[in-house]
Amino acid sequence: MSELAQGQHSAPINPKRSRRTLYGIILVFVLPIVLAWLVLRLGWFESGVLSHGEWVEPAVQLTNYPEGKWSLAQVNSGPCDEGACQQQLQWLDNVWQGLGAAKLKSQTLVLDVGTSSSLADTTWQGLTMPVDSKQLTDIKAYSGHWLIVDPTGLVILSYPQMQNVEDSSIAMGLNRDLKKLIKNSRYQ
Repeated sequence: MSELAQGQHSAPINPKRSRRTLYGIILVFVLPIVLAWLVLRLGWFESGVLSHGEWVEPAVQLTNYPEGKWSLAQVNSGPCDEGACQQQLQWLDNVWQGLGAAKLKSQTLVLDVGTSSSLADTTWQGLTMPVDSKQLTDIKAYSGHWLIVDPTGLVILSYPQMQNVEDSSIAMGLNRDLKKLIKNSRYQ
């Protein structure tokens, strides 16, 4: 007991074992960094898609937007008496219906850039908003697109309209993006 009290150890230090421990610690810290560098350098990693639509650059602020809800919008530039236009409105409404509980924080909207009420002969139940003359050229550029508008009236994402039922990935992407935006929104 007196030997232990004087600071002497009972077992000798094995230099091979301590060197192995040192190499193990270095390996644990350095190996992940080297592997991450290799994955990025060799192109094995493809970054994930954050949104399915295209960001509207520069963003367009709608001046007479009824603030408070996210909107799924369709740009209408003429009379909607054709079957294709009415089909687009129906598909847009179906996307909105597919939002589930997020439907309460969103609405459907038609941005009317035509000269007269282009939805007079339809059964459209959503909102229709004439576009301000200052924004006419900005919004007309998105004719034939669906848009996501934030609760303050800022147009942020654009999606091509579906041409047939096989294009349902567009609707699903729009639905997913809007659900994510509503879930992560600090508005409301």
